[in-house]
Amino acid sequence: MIPFQFSLHIVQEDGATEHISFLAEGTGDPRPAFLEQLDSTLGSSGSIVVYNESFEMRLLKELARDFPEYGSRVNEFLPRVVDLLKPFRNFHYYNPEQNGSASIKWVLPAITGMGYDGMNIDNGMEASISFERSRSGMFLRRRGQG
Repeated sequence: MIPFQFSLHIVQEDGATEHISFLAEGTGDPRPAFLEQLDSTLGSSGSIVVYNESFEMRLLKELARDFPEYGSRVNEFLPRVVDLLKPFRNFHYYNPEQNGSASIKWVLPAITGMGYDGMNIDNGMEASISFERSRSGMFLRRRGQG
């Protein structure tokens, strides 16, 4: 897994929200630019809320290993990570529309009424494949079109 994109919603102390996103460009390794933007965006305090901590932490640790110049900074992020999956996985919150699942694909529409239906790319693996193909000049066809 090569991280090439992130989307952050930063909630300030006064409650104001700012959205910052990153999508790698070009054909080179996206990880240095990803790390640079992540480093400049996350700051040095505050919780980093993720969905599926084990996945996100594994990627961060791999980035710290592969790019030692960012290692200490990335390691400062790790204790700040809060896993939003836990309340759903532990059934501290449950909506019958989750169909027994804590997956974000079930939780998001159960809570917000919005989900992944109708999106051209609706899962991480498909996003990774599409990203690699776009960098090499090959493009995925929309699902169901050949």
